[in-house]
Amino acid sequence: MRIADVEAGIGGITQIGSIPLYVYGAFSFTESATLAPDIFRSDVRFYGAIEKGYGGFLYAQKGSPISFNISAGRQNFQLNRNFLFGQVLGAANALERGASFLNARTVYDNAVLANLRLGKFLVQGFYLNPNELPIADTKSRFAGVNLKYNDNQNIEAAIAYITIPQSNSTYLFPDGQKLKREGLQVINPRLRLTSLFGVEGLWVESEYAYEWNSNFAMSAHAGYIWTGYTFQDLPWQPSISYRFAAFSGDNPKTDSYERFDFLRGGGLGDWLQGINLAKVYNNSNVFSHRVELKIKPTSTLQFSVDYFYLFADQLNNLGGNPALSSLESRSIGHELMFTTRWSISQNLFLLGVTSIAFPADAIRRAVTEDASPWFTFQVSLFLGF
Repeated sequence: MRIADVEAGIGGITQIGSIPLYVYGAFSFTESATLAPDIFRSDVRFYGAIEKGYGGFLYAQKGSPISFNISAGRQNFQLNRNFLFGQVLGAANALERGASFLNARTVYDNAVLANLRLGKFLVQGFYLNPNELPIADTKSRFAGVNLKYNDNQNIEAAIAYITIPQSNSTYLFPDGQKLKREGLQVINPRLRLTSLFGVEGLWVESEYAYEWNSNFAMSAHAGYIWTGYTFQDLPWQPSISYRFAAFSGDNPKTDSYERFDFLRGGGLGDWLQGINLAKVYNNSNVFSHRVELKIKPTSTLQFSVDYFYLFADQLNNLGGNPALSSLESRSIGHELMFTTRWSISQNLFLLGVTSIAFPADAIRRAVTEDASPWFTFQVSLFLGF
């Protein structure tokens, strides 16, 4: 597949008079091209549009533990470790926009962000309007607040509250009933500990999200525990990590709706759970095991290999891939993913991904019993000026 995108823009910041108040902003334009068929369309496409377009104010004085930052416009947003909101998931990349696998467009149509830092505490407020495809615009809006503590040594703790005050999107029930996503509310605590038990290189983190809706009975859960160790004194600094994650599915025998709404979470390296399997199965109604090995031959070159095993919570999978709306098995599949990240120079970065997935019974029975392994090979070169 031959795809490319070019983004050109301008940005800057300047102080207002002699007070520690700054005004800043950025503007950019992105042109994307798809020169071969992809999973959405078979034609050649070129698409150009404004990407970034935001401005804001920053109050920050050197040596002061207090700062305040507020901005609005077309910009990126990330919440913690991309669990519910990923850094590059503000926009849809498909159909006429093309360059789907490059994520050429990443910013929200509008993101109003406010950050107040008080020493080791950070209060974040946000209001988000995603850049959805016009043909599939759900009119969803997200609002929330996140309180975070970071001692910049061993502890990072946070708790977020999120709500969807507006949305035309609906949840589908087994009886054919559709209820609106609007009114969804989420509570999301997080904890990360480094130098665990005084051991340098040993870390653990965990995050949990509970969802309910103010308009109907809903009780959905998601969470993970992730731990790892880096051998800092060995050549190439090898590291190993393991993560178990769970996203609830809807049990049709209960009165409440339990399928987890994964909002806008994801991202390669965090919550894209297999570059192949993720194309047909999202982060709802799924349990997963992940093991990752990494090495760093140099400070600018990193190799990693990830193993994923995905299995379903419920056989009812309404709300996911239509071809997999009713599963005959809970076993979804296995995937091995090899990733290369190379900062060739200050302005040049190479990302390579090779992956092989082995569909298990849930997918095989929906397609064909002799479904072959799925392969992906992708090389991306990022050039910045």
